[in-house]
Amino acid sequence: AIAADLYEDAFERQACDMQPYTGKRLAEGVEYALYLCPRCGGISNIYLSPLVYVFSVLAICAGVCIYFFHKFVLDDIELFTCLYIFIPFALFFLLSLFTVYLKKPVIKRVQQPAPRRQTAAQPRRTRTDDTFSEIDTGRYDTKH
Repeated sequence: AIAADLYEDAFERQACDMQPYTGKRLAEGVEYALYLCPRCGGISNIYLSPLVYVFSVLAICAGVCIYFFHKFVLDDIELFTCLYIFIPFALFFLLSLFTVYLKKPVIKRVQQPAPRRQTAAQPRRTRTDDTFSEIDTGRYDTKH
């Protein structure tokens, strides 16, 4: 299966099975996508914490410092040097996952009241026993 995919001719496939061209900028404006808040059901947008910019600058500075330390102080650029330079960026990636939030919903989705079931009108029963007083206070009448 892999060998067949290596020799895939995209022009030939398009000639046989015409697929429409949808445009160049398909992901433009995706950052303005709206999301439904899982708590209140309101419509909200993504919020990126300003702390992510601090993390990015720290990762870049740490990567540059590690490179210069290995280049000029230790005078050894090896494969592990690339790994050491990569570590701050991996930490940045992991920490940046916790800096994306949903904005507080501006438009709250109004929940529709549940439709009432219509039942056949039943006549009210009148009490024949006089266990409660005329004004229903929740207390039993002491007269018998």
